[in-house]
Amino acid sequence: MIIEHCYSKAGVAMKQIWQIRSSQLNHVTLNLGEYTSIYNENETNEELILSLIYQYFQPRNRNKDVLIKELIEDVEVSSKSHVAFMISHNDIEQEHQLAASSILNKKLQYDMNQNIEVSGYINSINVLMEDLLEEVKRKLPLKVKPFDIKQFIKQLNFEYELEADYSRLIVRLKQLLPLLVEQMNNLSNNKGLLIYLYPEANLSIKERLIFREVLNDLPIKIIVLTQSRYFLADSIDGLNYLRNSKQMITVDFIENCYWEAPLNFKREDIVVSLKNVFDQYSHCFEIHPTITNYHLGDIMVFKDIDIYVIVRFLRFCKLDYILDIDDTKISEPLALYLGLSTS
Repeated sequence: MIIEHCYSKAGVAMKQIWQIRSSQLNHVTLNLGEYTSIYNENETNEELILSLIYQYFQPRNRNKDVLIKELIEDVEVSSKSHVAFMISHNDIEQEHQLAASSILNKKLQYDMNQNIEVSGYINSINVLMEDLLEEVKRKLPLKVKPFDIKQFIKQLNFEYELEADYSRLIVRLKQLLPLLVEQMNNLSNNKGLLIYLYPEANLSIKERLIFREVLNDLPIKIIVLTQSRYFLADSIDGLNYLRNSKQMITVDFIENCYWEAPLNFKREDIVVSLKNVFDQYSHCFEIHPTITNYHLGDIMVFKDIDIYVIVRFLRFCKLDYILDIDDTKISEPLALYLGLSTS
């Protein structure tokens, strides 16, 4: 696998591009920002791509077949540049078990070790246990096991009824995820990369909006795999749509849109239009959508630039669509481009 970092051409603000190669898939490119979204598409195994990234950025990665190259500086990038963590809602639910290997268990241990008063409490408990032992020894060779932080955490369990609304998933996510990320940063020396799978799962629309704000506030680089508009990247910097593992949101696509446009559209307006139509209608791309500018339909666009961009993008993606456009409501050059005018 090869992961290459590079930056965009002037005029299109892509922060980084990772190119991933592996014997398990053809090379794949990802646009990365501080918050990155990958839209889950039917013909691409996005989970495999993210699994390769996760495995690569593990502290004990021993994959000799892996190379990461930074194209601007033309240097190899160490797998130690990030430490990846991959989770879903289910993984957060499992954290409530406080297993010895869980991130929450490690977080509690870390916090208790940082608290100078805890050692005093532990010593007092051990003294009391020794005193209690004297009451039951009866000259038997008994010894009490020393009590420590790990033993204390073993005595803990979650009682959802003790906290109002903690039985709701969104409340548990809001409470627990920031704590887990704190520990991820502790474990990674602030080089963490959080890969979150389907953050929209089992959440209402209002709860999705709330959880997106939770993700936005986390002090860690994030990649989400999603089918929800509420978890798409705010900027095209971190927006990804893969068809058969091929990146569709590229600098070249935007440049070609700009230079081959039937009208004098600004490059930055094309970027804004692409982001807007993707946010609104990406859930329709694979269902043979009807594109219209005068009545209800799967994709409703009214400005010339939006009609041009969505048609051009779906053609680029080789996705089928039905064009139902009132050509009296668009410019003549656009009508010619769409094949709606013979003049």
